[in-house]
Amino acid sequence: MKATRLAIMAAGMMALGVSASFGADFSKLSDEALVKKVASLSAQDEPDFVMEVHKRLKAKDEAQAKEFRDSIHQARKVAHDKLSQEKRHKRAVEVCKAMQKKTDSMSGKEIREAGLKVHSDCDKLKEPKHHKEPKCHDHKEKSQKDK
Repeated sequence: MKATRLAIMAAGMMALGVSASFGADFSKLSDEALVKKVASLSAQDEPDFVMEVHKRLKAKDEAQAKEFRDSIHQARKVAHDKLSQEKRHKRAVEVCKAMQKKTDSMSGKEIREAGLKVHSDCDKLKEPKHHKEPKCHDHKEKSQKDK
């Protein structure tokens, strides 16, 4: 009985290892399932996810592609907003490193065709700048009052 349980556990561990070495396979998921997957996506799976989304966008007509892209963007925004600023930055660095690892063996043309983006130095990745309201008065309101 122990041998059987051990064999099953070993097979499971091997399957996990194989899946981790080849990346996640998103090709079997529907568009809706892919959108839902955004919330639980690991940084290591991000390059494969981006490649799958890019491939699907190229296969759709313009209206369908816009709708799909918007739904992915909205799901990413919701997942992103749930993270603290520190966790967001840490995730961005992890995703950047996963992208670099994925693209190390690819040519520039392959990277562009896959829809991937690469930063030169992930550790120096800066936090995105947030648009702040002006501290003084609003210049638009002033110019409208003058008219």
